[in-house]
Amino acid sequence: MGLLVPGWNSRYMKGHSKDLLEFWRVISASYSEPLQEWRVNLKAVEIEKSQRIKTFLIKIGLPLLREWLDAERSATWYIGNRHIQVGLNEDLSAYCIWETNNDRTVEKRIEKNNCA
Repeated sequence: MGLLVPGWNSRYMKGHSKDLLEFWRVISASYSEPLQEWRVNLKAVEIEKSQRIKTFLIKIGLPLLREWLDAERSATWYIGNRHIQVGLNEDLSAYCIWETNNDRTVEKRIEKNNCA
């Protein structure tokens, strides 16, 4: 996570998002105004980490995603492509939330994973 624009193969993000390179996306959601389409994506994980990631998703990941999906939005919010990604680092000790609008970061934060 962090280098390329979500949903694009070779389009780089503007601004500073390289601090998210240690995280890999676990779950994400997006809205595309040109396609008028919502998507939710859950990534496959290694079997050894599946129980810990399941606990993380139930306690933190899915509630974050639901909050984002349920939020009241103005009509202009829907213009362009919106993405939210929730990622974990390799040892599952921290997670990140990264929201983007097209190729710009809207919100980015890194938190300690209390479920690890």
